[in-house]
Amino acid sequence: GEPQLAQYTWYVDPNDGTTSFINGTGHFAIHLGLVYKHQAILGVVYVPVSGKMYRAGKGIGAILRLKNDKGTSTSEEELRVSDRTLEDAILTTSELGLSREKANELRKNLGAKSLVQSGSFGIKVGLITEKKADLYVSNSKRTGEWDACGPSVIATESGGKLTDFNGRAILFNKGYKTTLSSGIVCSNGKVHQKALQRIREYVAIE
Repeated sequence: GEPQLAQYTWYVDPNDGTTSFINGTGHFAIHLGLVYKHQAILGVVYVPVSGKMYRAGKGIGAILRLKNDKGTSTSEEELRVSDRTLEDAILTTSELGLSREKANELRKNLGAKSLVQSGSFGIKVGLITEKKADLYVSNSKRTGEWDACGPSVIATESGGKLTDFNGRAILFNKGYKTTLSSGIVCSNGKVHQKALQRIREYVAIE
């Protein structure tokens, strides 16, 4: 029969970007997300190496907390995505799962201007919310709900968009399946529809 699912569900990923952690790049993060009736409503991404913490709640916006160089004090700023078009967009991709050559091939096919590679789903979404990137595309079959839950709230509350390759919002805690196999597109929103059109012609490499 159908599983009995709670209305509220917490997702915790204690180390998003495991391969980056093992390789010592520093691009790994801790994710926390809360789902209510399949909708992500709360998200936190903490990056231990930089001390950055992204947080967002549905309807209340997204905030970045920063530490100073000595780690003795913090400051906060509201997160808002860029308004760059696809022709001027910065694409972010996996730093270890995708070679530089393949990543640039993807960038050219999508029509983006430049490229920045990083580990961690949460960090790549963070780059978009800080205006340091505008588009993230992945067709990895290994992406779990725990990877995407927290970052999805941070993306949307900063004015961005996060969907599957069909343009559908990601729903969580739907049953037995916990991986996201329909692709992920996160963007500043402005480039989203055009990026989806390009993806239909060229499916992204993991």
